[in-house]
Amino acid sequence: MQAKYNLHTLHQKVLAHWRENLSLARQDLGFSMSHRDCAFCQQFFYFDCHNCPIKEKTGQTHCEGTPYERIKELICARRRDTPFDDFTYTPKLVGAVEAELRFLESLPIPKPAEPKISYYKDYTITTAPLPAKHQRHPLAEEQSLPWVFYHYRGYPFGYATSPEDARKQIDQKLS
Repeated sequence: MQAKYNLHTLHQKVLAHWRENLSLARQDLGFSMSHRDCAFCQQFFYFDCHNCPIKEKTGQTHCEGTPYERIKELICARRRDTPFDDFTYTPKLVGAVEAELRFLESLPIPKPAEPKISYYKDYTITTAPLPAKHQRHPLAEEQSLPWVFYHYRGYPFGYATSPEDARKQIDQKLS
């Protein structure tokens, strides 16, 4: 079954966010851990983490069983012991953020498939994953179809659900 979203792009956004968090933690600055700032959470959180790569690796929802839990513990413990204005990040916290980043980098995320190009008569047929603007929530089964475009001498001519369907449409237009 083909993914309905570009998991590779989501993973890159998550890694960029946690690299920024690590940089901020090393500088003794605050950083964001909200699900609103996580690309995976934006895609999977409201579906109880269904299909989230983190849940698939740990078997638990909401990043339980990851170094993320240790970061939350350290922040909560520090806030209980110190007034918020005096809050500073400890080397333990930096280590926990580094562990979270290593965990996220270890997720088995497949690279996106390259478009497949074939030729039929004077037409170019390109099969690619469904474009982001046409994606729906992760449970929409009908979105698992590939996106097939056909072009006539470089000009967009139409789309279909499979290369075979594109060939049939081309034959109908030529007859």
